[in-house]
Amino acid sequence: MKNNKGGKKHKRAKNIIINDKVDIPEEGQYFGKVIKMLGSGRVNLDYYYKRTYEDVQKTEWTTINSIGIIRGNMMKRIYINIGDIVLITRREFEDKKVDIIGRYDQNQINYLKKEIPMPNIDNICDNDIEFDANDINDEIINEI
Repeated sequence: MKNNKGGKKHKRAKNIIINDKVDIPEEGQYFGKVIKMLGSGRVNLDYYYKRTYEDVQKTEWTTINSIGIIRGNMMKRIYINIGDIVLITRREFEDKKVDIIGRYDQNQINYLKKEIPMPNIDNICDNDIEFDANDINDEIINEI
């Protein structure tokens, strides 16, 4: 088969996919943040749903930890990593598990923050261990 389009560089750029479509969550769909990869198409994630209090006219985001299952047609096509923001739906037949139906890129997240109310997912602390530099220096001096 003869290459009619040009050289090798033309073939290299063939598989680049630009996704301009942004999935806005509908009723029953929520934002989630991947916390841990479990294997076999399963992840541990926190998902956020909005609670509205009508008497006070206040809304707050509630976090629920759950096991997310990557749906079949996303496997081997869309790779999900720790810290990714995903779109999920709850299962009707299993309360403890949710289905992952999409993943958001950083450009899509920026667009969503402008268009719809979103939980403050990026600034949530992951309960990492923090070290104070002064404590470490004091321990080193005491050992000498």
